Amino acid sequence: MVKILWFSCILICTSLFTYGQTENQVSVFDQTINPAGIIEELPPPPPKVEGSVYLSEEWQHGAVTLASNQKITNYLLKYDLQNHILEIRVSDEIKVCPLHMFTSFELKDVRTNTTSRFVNLPNLTNDPEFADGIAEVLFEGEVLLLKQYHLVTKEPTYLATVDMGKKNSSIHKKEKFYISQNKTLKKIERRHKLNKELFGNHQSQMETYIATNKLKFSNESDLINIALHFNSIISGK
Repeated sequence: MVKILWFSCILICTSLFTYGQTENQVSVFDQTINPAGIIEELPPPPPKVEGSVYLSEEWQHGAVTLASNQKITNYLLKYDLQNHILEIRVSDEIKVCPLHMFTSFELKDVRTNTTSRFVNLPNLTNDPEFADGIAEVLFEGEVLLLKQYHLVTKEPTYLATVDMGKKNSSIHKKEKFYISQNKTLKKIERRHKLNKELFGNHQSQMETYIATNKLKFSNESDLINIALHFNSIISGK
C-alpha cells in the first residue's frame, strides 16, 4: 500500500512539472490549434536551370585551328557559349581550349553531311563589344556573313501567393547576324528600314536587288543571297 502511494505521488509530481514546462507552449499537433496535425508547408526548393549552355548538346566530329596556326582534326567537339571554351574529347578525357587559344573550328553534322565553320570574333574586329564569343560563317568572300550565338537567361516568374508562373530559370540560345568587312562588323536588323546604311556606297543597288527578289532580312537563306550579291558588286563580278 505504501509503495502504491509513493508511486502515485511521483506520477502527480511529474505531471505538474511537465505542465509547468509546457503550459506556455503550443504543439503543432494540438488538435485545437492545428486540427489536421500538420506542420506548415516546407519552403519550395531552390529553382533549377532549364536549357543548355552548349552550342549543341551532342558531341560532333570536327577540326580546330589553333592560334599558332596548327590544325588538329578528327576530334569530338562541344562549344560552351557561357564560358567561351571549346571542349575536346581525347579518348576518355575532356580537354579545354579557351577562346584565345584558337582562331576557328569546324563541326560536321552527320545527319545532313554538312560542315559548319565557326570563327573567333575578337580576331575579326577590335570593337570591345565583341571581346568574346564565336560566330558561324554563313557566307565567305570579301564580305563575310556571320551568325553570332549568345545566351539569354530568363528568371523564374513563380508567385507562391497565386501559385502561378514558372518555378525554374531557363537558358535560351539567341542569334544575331552581321556582315564583316575590313575589321568592322555591322549588325543586320530584322526590319528592312533599319538597314539603310548597311551597304555603304552600294546601298541603292542592294535595295533594288532585295526589292526585286522579295528578300527578307529576317530569313537566313535570303541573307545568304543578299551577301552573295553584295560580294559580286564589290568584286565587280
